[in-house]
Amino acid sequence: MSVASIERFNNKSAVVSLKLKHPIMISLYARPICMIKDGYHFSTYSCELLSVTYRDGDFKAKANNYDSWNMHYICSDEFSDKYVGSGDVCAKDLDKDIDNDHTSSGRMIFCGGKGDYEGRLFLAGVQHLKRGNLGTYTLI
Repeated sequence: MSVASIERFNNKSAVVSLKLKHPIMISLYARPICMIKDGYHFSTYSCELLSVTYRDGDFKAKANNYDSWNMHYICSDEFSDKYVGSGDVCAKDLDKDIDNDHTSSGRMIFCGGKGDYEGRLFLAGVQHLKRGNLGTYTLI
């Protein structure tokens, strides 16, 4: 693999795009995700928060349902707008993280397609790597 591009925020990688020498076979553990096209609107009820962690030589993935973009307003009110700027969405797990001042990094929001895009997944947001992160995601 070679890194095709790296965008940086405070000297930390924000988004890394990899160019593969060989295609990856689609399986339970490897599925393609599409970038959102201009003007495409996905269903707000088909989104999930995906956490990927690396521990003891293994990658672990966990997906949690995310029912509505209205969570953004609840989260912003609860944790302050100073962490949620224009082009961001807040998707903090209020049940688990309400007393914490940060969440684990590496989460993504992905959503299922509708209409002509049925059966495809779209990357909707990537979690910030800012200090004091309160579950804010940059919308793609």
